[in-house]
Amino acid sequence: MDLYSYILAAILFWSPLHLSMQKHESPSDRLDRYQNIVDDIVDVVMDPNEKPLFNDKYGRERTALMIASIAYHESGFDKDVDQGTKRGDNGRSVCIMQVMTNMHNTRYNYSPEFLLSDRKNCIRAGLAIARSSNCSGTIHERFRNYTSGNCAKRDDPEKEKKIVKAARGLVEGYIRFNYSYSIKKYLPKST
Repeated sequence: MDLYSYILAAILFWSPLHLSMQKHESPSDRLDRYQNIVDDIVDVVMDPNEKPLFNDKYGRERTALMIASIAYHESGFDKDVDQGTKRGDNGRSVCIMQVMTNMHNTRYNYSPEFLLSDRKNCIRAGLAIARSSNCSGTIHERFRNYTSGNCAKRDDPEKEKKIVKAARGLVEGYIRFNYSYSIKKYLPKST
């Protein structure tokens, strides 16, 4: 299974087409949009100029799944959020990564136009924010600045856990799948 298929399977698991239908988007249109989201996530994460969130053998794969998990928990892959017609945080957070815009007290100062002009801009911004976390502690706590805005504030501790749990569980499955698949290639065929 390649990374694209794995991320698409994760997104369809989290947000099945038949359960998440919106009145203004057919299941086939939603699937097309999901496929485009996966293309964008994989393109950004596999870009050699982008540093992954994790520095191990499967660091880029784990990063792709973590980005997909953050996007799911931030936006549910909602079409209106993806297109920018629906925003969070009183209109300040945009795109599927719900990046807070024009915040002068942060390291980043993204405009809504920049984030919505190309979904890859949104994903790169989300990756940069997640990567720059200076929170210490467990992986849940390290991603707190993404979900709550800073290390000390816990807006939604369950959301932190869900993001990490979703990514961790599926990543471990991906690693086991790839490991067992590569081992099976070298086993003798039964007669």
